[in-house]
Amino acid sequence: MVRRRLGFTLVELLVVIAIIGVLVALLLPAVQAAREAARRMQCANNLKQLGLALHNYHDTHGRFPLGSWANWDSSNPPPAAAPRTEGRGSLLHFLLPQMEQTALYDGFDFNVNSPNYMEQQTLPVPYATLAKTRIKGFFCPSSDYQGVNPSNKYALNTYAGSAGPAAISATGNVRGNCTCTHPFNTYQLNSARPAHLAAPGPFGRHNSTTTTRVSSRIPDVIDGLSNTIFMGEMRPKCSSVANSGWANSNNGNGVIYTTVPINFDTCGARAIWQTVDGCRTDCNDNVSLGFKSNHPGGAMFVFGDGAVRFIDQGIDHWTYQYLGAMAEGKAVSPP
Repeated sequence: MVRRRLGFTLVELLVVIAIIGVLVALLLPAVQAAREAARRMQCANNLKQLGLALHNYHDTHGRFPLGSWANWDSSNPPPAAAPRTEGRGSLLHFLLPQMEQTALYDGFDFNVNSPNYMEQQTLPVPYATLAKTRIKGFFCPSSDYQGVNPSNKYALNTYAGSAGPAAISATGNVRGNCTCTHPFNTYQLNSARPAHLAAPGPFGRHNSTTTTRVSSRIPDVIDGLSNTIFMGEMRPKCSSVANSGWANSNNGNGVIYTTVPINFDTCGARAIWQTVDGCRTDCNDNVSLGFKSNHPGGAMFVFGDGAVRFIDQGIDHWTYQYLGAMAEGKAVSPP
């Protein structure tokens, strides 16, 4: 009798495993692409909600919110960093009631006198407690930080109000010894800034207790709401300012500029790049203050009319500046 053996030979098993590996290799990119498409859709929806919140705020107050209210002691010259002397919130704080977060908004003391900035407040709620509150609509699900700072667990934001094509530091901030020279001020349109506002874009940083707080209104956007970038994406990993968290008065709002190209890489490790090329890491306050995303090839923005658009990082840089400015007088349509 001939006994029949049931089972597979080693060669057959290897062939099957190879076929499965090929199928997985073919399928995995499609799965990843589908996941990124879903994340990108959620990211666009977050920006849409922020755009609506801005207009609800304008309807209530007759103007848009400030980009941020933060001040430093400029009498402390380099190389020492100027200490914070005042902090009373940012665009994201002011939009909380429009984002159904009124209780959280009420937890902040925007009129603190001693100390002068709410990042040190202990009453009615400690700042650290408030700062750890994650607001799902404030960060893109594609972010490589997943909503929190890994060191202090403060909740992050990956969206910021645009200051437009303002002039930026030619050498970089002295903090961390990250000097950086760059050519991007060639493209700045700071002269297009309305005289009563802090930036050529819709949002600027207020830095004085002695002057009246002034923020933009719809009539200030003479280039047209549909032609003006209001908010866009940024990466906390790539800017020491953006990394401070949404609850910080200096969290990128009002100081993220279109002057810097989209996705300009400032994400390198500081220990490696700070003494080689300060433009390639997060501790300078010039090229790190640009719009960036984890989406391949560009970033998402919400315009003044509430429309959300993905802008390719290869966009003509002058076109990008005209979209960033609100009163340049050249109404360029978004690509």
